[in-house]
Amino acid sequence: MKQTLKPFMCLITILLSGSISFSALGSGNSFDFVSQKSVNSVSEFPISKFSISVSPLGFLQFGPWVNAEFGLTDNLVFNTHLRFTALGVLAYKAHNVDLGDDSMSGLAIGGGPIIFLSTKQHKPYVGFLVEYDLTNKKYSIGESWEQHEKDKIFVFMMSGGYRFRFDSGFYVNTGALLGAAYSIWNSEYINQSYYTDERYESGKAFVPFGMLDLTIGIEF
Repeated sequence: MKQTLKPFMCLITILLSGSISFSALGSGNSFDFVSQKSVNSVSEFPISKFSISVSPLGFLQFGPWVNAEFGLTDNLVFNTHLRFTALGVLAYKAHNVDLGDDSMSGLAIGGGPIIFLSTKQHKPYVGFLVEYDLTNKKYSIGESWEQHEKDKIFVFMMSGGYRFRFDSGFYVNTGALLGAAYSIWNSEYINQSYYTDERYESGKAFVPFGMLDLTIGIEF
């Protein structure tokens, strides 16, 4: 009986050995394939090392802004930007500036990190931006009660949205910026003889701040 079963036992041993070897080999190949695929997916659509963009939607809000972004890794950039406060329609409303009798000038400079959350060509993103805004206003120009005001504004914002990227290098951002602004202002009435009370006033304010983002840019 033992002699009869011996050939079958040898055959089973050979088959099991081959199966184990094949499984180990197959597992190794599968692991290598997945690893290589992951590496390729990260490196295939990285964020560029430099890009510039403009946000024309700012004309309807608190001023258009121009961005320059510097790539730190495949999915992390550092944003720098200028925002032209006096070119935004909502900025005049927020500062109570009348285009007929008043004037306003201002410029904000800012920046911060932005991280992209996908290895695909089109990417969602989140970031944190800080701005320093200097705004000068003149009220009732030419009148006896003409008033000048200077604002120093610190803005803190979270940004989020989606970047649509094209093979040509162009991209479009759609998203929003939400945060708060801390303002320190100083005001002066120009005509001392007319205004009998204190000529100078100053104050501080902390208000919510936000904008919608529609940015058009190009990566290099």
